[in-house]
Amino acid sequence: GYGGPGIPMMRTFVIPPATFTAAGTITAAQLLGGLISYTGADANLTMPTGTLLDAAFSNAVSPSLVGSSFDFGVNSTTGVATLVTGTGVTVNASGAGSMAVAANASATFRLVKTGDATWNLYRVG
Repeated sequence: GYGGPGIPMMRTFVIPPATFTAAGTITAAQLLGGLISYTGADANLTMPTGTLLDAAFSNAVSPSLVGSSFDFGVNSTTGVATLVTGTGVTVNASGAGSMAVAANASATFRLVKTGDATWNLYRVG
């Protein structure tokens, strides 16, 4: 949570992070860890569904909490890891917002709640 001016937001970071060695589906629990590590050849990593995200982020389920967001990172040490949609997740990729994380690179992504079981995914860094 947030502790006030000058106090950073802290959260639990899972060490080691969730690791993929091939194409697969990321779970909401793995996103909660904050970092996805990729160590395989070029492949797609599929986002969890909007319904699963709503269940994992229960504090963002109320329709009044549209706009709630969550950041996570993806680090690829070998091949290109590309994030692709899950049902209820819209990938917003254009130009610098590419969902592909190059080999030997990292990227930060943001999930934003847009409605009941619907989320948008953005690359933010």
